[in-house]
Amino acid sequence: MQSDEKDKVLEIFREFVGERGVRLSGFHCPTDANSQIREALAEGEDVTDDEALKFDAIGFHLVDWRRDAAFIVALVPFPERFSHEEIRDEIDRFLVHVPEPESGDRCESKE
Repeated sequence: MQSDEKDKVLEIFREFVGERGVRLSGFHCPTDANSQIREALAEGEDVTDDEALKFDAIGFHLVDWRRDAAFIVALVPFPERFSHEEIRDEIDRFLVHVPEPESGDRCESKE
């Protein structure tokens, strides 16, 4: 992982949100965002321990993808700021998080 100072995606976000852009870094642990997700999912529910763990896991995975999502959001308005090599590298980073689809998960044409 590259340092925050050399991270083009974080650089773009800092232009818009200032130092809050560092929250997208893999070096920042956004426990507050994870807690907000967990609490939003549990709000108004009588939550079992298993459900609470499930909601926490959902929050963890969503915030874990923050840097990947930031790349997509930065690329769309500023494609000219990324080289082809940087785009390929970012796609490789993203694909690490994407699970392999199971054979039944694909949408297949039913003729």
